[in-house]
Parts: sequence; structure tokens; C-alpha cells
Amino acid sequence: MRVKKLTLAILAGLGIWAGGAAAQTSGTGFVVTEDGYIITCAHVIRNARKVEIVLGDRLLDADVVEIDRIADLALLRAKAKGLTPLPLAESDDVEAGEEVRAFGFPLATVLGESVKITRGTVSGIETKDTYKYFQIDAVLNPGNSGGPLVNDRGEVIAINNAKLGGPAVSGIGLAVPINHVKDMLRRQMVAFTTVTAPPQLDGPSIVRRVSPSVALINVTMRAAAINTGAPPSATPIPPPEPLELVPSIAKYNRLVYDLAFSPDGKLLASGAGDGLVGLWDPRAGELKRPLVLHKGAVSSVSFSGDGKLLASGSLDQTVQLWDPNSGELRRSLAWNAGPVFSVALSPDGSTLAAASGQSGKAGFVRLWEVNSGKLRRNLTGHRAEVTAVAFSPDGKLLASASKDKTVRLWDGVSAKLLHILKGHFDEVYTVAFSPDGRLLASAGKDYTVRFWDTRTGENKRTLTGHLDEVDAVAFSPDGQTLLTASLDNTVKLWEVATGKLERTLDGPGGGVVAVAYSPDGKTLAVAGKNKTLKLYDLTAATPVAAPPVE
Repeated sequence: MRVKKLTLAILAGLGIWAGGAAAQTSGTGFVVTEDGYIITCAHVIRNARKVEIVLGDRLLDADVVEIDRIADLALLRAKAKGLTPLPLAESDDVEAGEEVRAFGFPLATVLGESVKITRGTVSGIETKDTYKYFQIDAVLNPGNSGGPLVNDRGEVIAINNAKLGGPAVSGIGLAVPINHVKDMLRRQMVAFTTVTAPPQLDGPSIVRRVSPSVALINVTMRAAAINTGAPPSATPIPPPEPLELVPSIAKYNRLVYDLAFSPDGKLLASGAGDGLVGLWDPRAGELKRPLVLHKGAVSSVSFSGDGKLLASGSLDQTVQLWDPNSGELRRSLAWNAGPVFSVALSPDGSTLAAASGQSGKAGFVRLWEVNSGKLRRNLTGHRAEVTAVAFSPDGKLLASASKDKTVRLWDGVSAKLLHILKGHFDEVYTVAFSPDGRLLASAGKDYTVRFWDTRTGENKRTLTGHLDEVDAVAFSPDGQTLLTASLDNTVKLWEVATGKLERTLDGPGGGVVAVAYSPDGKTLAVAGKNKTLKLYDLTAATPVAAPPVE
């Protein structure tokens, strides 16, 4: 009989409503180190605002350390010591026909929060797009995702991941081999447990050995993911009251991709999805001047160091140079070589850097002489689109970020390549220099933020805690605080010296896509995917100003 339709059922758990304001989902994870590292599936924590671990009688908050969306894996870190890690097997040695047991919390809201075990065999071993996976016939249900699949010696050989469903399908589950987890742990320099020639165990002995290390993962979803009102803040520190910028023209309802304050703080520039560059008075919350010329989304805006020039880059493959005070167009640069993802003016305003590239092709950075409009240099080397560029405050360095998972540091004068910064394990979307130029911050699709020593290229620190891609980073003017903005709809403020999280602010809604610090460090501008601009007064819990209402 021919199967007409198959569905891949993701086993993240049944959602329940809690208080009508946030949805809860659940899945399974397991301990891999005694100091709190826990493995689960990436889809279990998708759209998470908060992640909690239930391990026996302990309730633990967890941070996201790494996400591998291709392998569907997530590494979490709970604040705990003295946990019992499970030993990890060599999954390349697994053979079809081996007996296995799947541990997890299926249908926890119905069956209760005790570990459940099903037994089966490895039915097949398949490879797709270089990724191996195991087909198993052990019964899997919603809530099993992320749980350990163990052999008859109590070693983890794989992670329960999904099952196939359909009118003529039964008993087909899928599991991710544990060697993918080992790769993730090695990237994070996390030591894991293995056992040499462990003894074979009977069923009850396996259950007694494994169960204490199996965790229930409870996830509070973001409001945008459940289409409800904004959820309560997950941080105990109340955010300052936001000022929503109400424009002085009707129906200004635009998705903003980038924000930049002028050096004197009197103007805030925004780049919108419909091609409009907006110039705002940040104190009054008024749109002073709309600059209309681009025919595609404005992806990036940048002021020169003296504030006399504003550059805007667009997906229409052009860069425009404006006088921000008069609104006059000073120069238009067109290259027809691909969309412009980011622009940066050198501090002295003499050079413009623009990032570009096309899907599936190598990316590049073009350097232009501002006064003449002549192309000065074409910087190549990135293997995918270049998503962001930034000059150091003294103009001596230029950083470029790319979807090829790397950041490159160039000499800002000679354009010589100085360092290739490797450490991100997914696309990099944003970069920013510290005010003294000694540190570079980068972030992107892997949910992490990394500090780099600009002199040596060394990865000095990695910040974790966001639950979705990080699209913007910015240093405070004094260099003591780093601001990070994520599609998890939060803005986090970190102490640069220690990496300590100082504060978490709820975003406008739908995820935060752009942020900017005012030059005095007192005001924060935030743009959300819900087409809202907001200002935060970082010195007091009061609005910056009362906006005009039409």
C-alpha cells in the first residue's frame, strides 16, 4: 500500500495556558556535566522567554549556551552543582538491531511529571545532508523530545527528536546521534563523561542509573509566539517606562531596521522597510524630516563623526549620502552588485564602508571616497554575504561580519586584513567597537555575544542568555556596558568588565531588531518587529518626554 502523506511530528510537548498571558510547553533534557550543563532539542526551547529545569525535587532556572538548529540541539546551563551526568557512548559504533530505551516526560500534563521509559530497537541508520540519524521503534510522544536514548549499558547513544505520523505509519521515531552533542560540547570546551567497556545492565538497573539525570524542561513562551498580549517581565528588575515615538505625520507604521543617534544627540535616524529614512527629535518624539529616495528597504544608517553627513544603505543596491540638517541629498552611490546590508562612515567622514553580497555567493565590503564618490577598495574573503561593518572610534580598524560565521578585522587605512575571528557557529549579524577600540562585540544567529581583543584577535568572553538570534549590539559611551537586542523581544545590558547581566528590558513586541545609545548614555532607542519605536530613559523610570498625540 502506498503511503500518500507523511507528517513529521515534533515532540516539544503539549502547550498549556498559564494565567491567560503566557503559554507553557515542555520537553525533556538530560545532564551531561555535574556543574549544570544539560542537553535538549532546539525546538523544545523555540520561542522561549524563560526556561526552567525540573530535576527530581529541584527547580532550576537555565540559560541557553548554544543552539544548533541543523542538528536540532540545544545546550543549556542551570545554576547547580553536584549533578549526576550520563555517560556518552560512541554513536558511530551503533548498529541496527541494538536494543534501546527512550527516557522522557511524554504528555506530562496528562501522565504526570515522572520519568517514563519505552523500549525498542534501532530500526535503521540513515544519512541526510551529511547528518546521520537513527530510526527507532521505541514509542515516542509529545514531551519525549530532548530525552536520552540509551543502550543496554546505560550510555546515551542519541537524543529523542521526532516521530513520523500518517494514516499508514506507526512505530517510526527519529533520534539524533550523540556524537553531534559531543561536537557541541567540544566547541564550548565542556568536558563530558564516557565509560570504557561498561557492563551490560538489566532493565530496572538501567532505569535506576539513568532516571535521576533526566530533566523536565518547562518553557514559558514569548508573547509574540502565542499571539497574546505582552508577557510579564522575566527579570526581577522593573524596566523603565518607555516612550513610544508618535510621529508627526499620519500612519507612520513602518518596520525599522536600523537606528543611529547623531554625535550631539539632537537627532535620531531610522531606516525603514519601505525605503524611508526618518530623522527624529528624540526629546520631543517627533519626526522632523522624512528622507524619501530609496526604492527598497533601508537596512542601515550611519552618521559621520562631526554629524554633518548621514549615510543610508538599502536593499535597492544604493547608498545615499545626506546632509541631516537640511535634508539635502549630497551624493548617491549605485553599484548594482547586490543589496547593501550595512554602511559605516569613518569618524572623519572621508570613507564610506558598505557591506554586500548575494545568496550563495561570496560577500564583500566596498570602500568609497566620500568627497569624490570614487571606489577606493573592494575587500574580499568572506565566503557568504557580509551583514555588518563598523569603524573603530579612531578609524584605524574596520570590522566586517558575515553569514560565513566569521568576523574579519581590517586596517582602516590600508585595508590590510589583520585577523579572521572564528568562534561563532552560525551566521553573524552585528558588530560594534568599544569606545577605546580595544574590544569588538559580535553577535548573530547562534544566540551568543562574543568579545574579541582587537589587538590579538582572541575571543575574550562569550555571553549567553538570549533565547533567539541577536540582531544588534552597542557599547555605552563610557564603555562600561554592552547592550544586546534579540528577537526574543528583550534588550539586555551587560557589565563589560565581568560579563555580568545587569538588566533586562522587555522590547516593544515581536522581537527587537535595532537599538542605539544616545551619546550621553542616558537614552536608549529600540525598534521592534511590531513596527514600534520606543525610547528608554536609563536614569529614571519615567518617560523621556510626553509625545504629541494626533
